[in-house]
Amino acid sequence: MRPVSPKYQLDLMESPLSVKSPVGMNQSEALQRFERALDLFHIGIAFEEEEDISKALAFYAEAIEANPNMSPAYLRRGKLNMELGNFNEALNDLFIYRNQQPQCPRVLLYLSRISMNLFLESNDEYHRNNARRYLDWSIQKNLHYSIFRINDN
Repeated sequence: MRPVSPKYQLDLMESPLSVKSPVGMNQSEALQRFERALDLFHIGIAFEEEEDISKALAFYAEAIEANPNMSPAYLRRGKLNMELGNFNEALNDLFIYRNQQPQCPRVLLYLSRISMNLFLESNDEYHRNNARRYLDWSIQKNLHYSIFRINDN
């Protein structure tokens, strides 16, 4: 397996991977599915680096199917859908990611950006308020995260 580009290292650092087994699956099966999902995720990254977005999206979807706890795949797929303007798909993935990784401030920035785009499309104040709220939360979480890291060192 080739090394992951530094561009994607942050995704893996902010998203601790889970080998949680789905209901009714033994430890060995869960580990196999986790390893398969991780391989599919890395293939998705490779296609994303080559700017083959449709293949990257397909491999992220396969990674999620292999292991629904593969949170970095939700983040990458959500970000790609956001960039493509598929805001509903992006929101679904980013909310799942946020539920799995509530400590990550970056996902709140993505949610803010999507909400602002939805506001610009619809002129609905609801989306504008969401954009502000997500941005505020992101700043607060980022400050707490930074203080934690400084105190840790």
